[in-house]
Amino acid sequence: MALAQYDINLREYWRILKKRKFIVLFVGIVLGVFSTAFAVFKAPTPIYTSVCSIKFEKETTVEGLYAKTITWSGGDDIETQISVIKSFTIFEKWLSGWV
Repeated sequence: MALAQYDINLREYWRILKKRKFIVLFVGIVLGVFSTAFAVFKAPTPIYTSVCSIKFEKETTVEGLYAKTITWSGGDDIETQISVIKSFTIFEKWLSGWV
């Protein structure tokens, strides 16, 4: 006795998925929740922590004041330094130091 062979194509798979869409969604959500919970609860405790504070002061030397009067800048120097520190280039250099 020979068994009948069936060709299953993408339309058949799509029909099965549409028919069982609630089971597929439920399994996907359950796996996502359990994966997230596992990652959160099994996360290692940090070994090191660090805090950094940077102090900027305006130039008070005669040369610095003279250079400020010659070059006109419409921006704030401290805001410029803060934007440089927060830039992606600095972040990228910081990451490359750890890798």
